[in-house]
Amino acid sequence: MGWNKEVHDAAKMAVGRFWIYGSIPFFTARSPYWQEMVDALTICGAGFKAPSEFDLRGPILTELVNDVKKELGDQRQIWSTKGCTIMTDGWTDRRNRTLLNFLVSSAGGTVFIKSIDASAHCKNATYLCEQIEEVINEVGEENVVQVVTDNAPNYVAADY
Repeated sequence: MGWNKEVHDAAKMAVGRFWIYGSIPFFTARSPYWQEMVDALTICGAGFKAPSEFDLRGPILTELVNDVKKELGDQRQIWSTKGCTIMTDGWTDRRNRTLLNFLVSSAGGTVFIKSIDASAHCKNATYLCEQIEEVINEVGEENVVQVVTDNAPNYVAADY
């Protein structure tokens, strides 16, 4: 079947209905996986049975988690051979919670490690040092070249 404007318009409307019904943020269309998904569906052709909710939250999610773990393992290998930088920053969200973010940067790229809700804690130098030390231990002390923080007084006082 050749290109048909009506068929393409109907497909775009079907995508739009799905997008709106699912309250999917429009910026999601910038995802590199969006066009990859559309291309894969096109190759499957009409009659492709979409994955169920069970498939998405079960075997598909499990496989994607395994992919991420493999990628993290590859990153850890780079950390052990070339070293890495731990980066941390604190901020307050719209609900007035204090959050601490931890990332690891290396020749292999930057990886988000974790975010901590520190609202119930005094965000002083001692607490920050404990959290940074926990991440250093998780990454491997021998792999850490430096720790980068913002210049807020509590981070400066941590002097890690």
